[in-house]
Amino acid sequence: MKTKLLTILASASFIAACTTTQVVTDHKYPPVAVGSVQVLYQEPQKPYETIAFMHRLSGIEHPVTGDVATLREDAAQLGADAVIVTNTHGMSFYQYAEASVKAIKWTHK
Repeated sequence: MKTKLLTILASASFIAACTTTQVVTDHKYPPVAVGSVQVLYQEPQKPYETIAFMHRLSGIEHPVTGDVATLREDAAQLGADAVIVTNTHGMSFYQYAEASVKAIKWTHK
């Protein structure tokens, strides 16, 4: 019984996902619709303010595209206009799948 419980707990930790968000602005923006948050894969030419750095680490149940989508949803709650994808990689034998983004708000300069 004890072995079975340990196996279940180890499996749960293997497939669990964890998101961390580091807000780097004092401004509080109202949430926006997820569909309005752009996903960018390179630095934009438009000026912007960085709202937060976000990172998601997940197990086998989420592909990297799902991780980016989850971070986009979280960024929408912070009022972001876009997320810039800074790092992604799928799960391997030695690493969990992960994605990192920078949540941004366009500035009017």
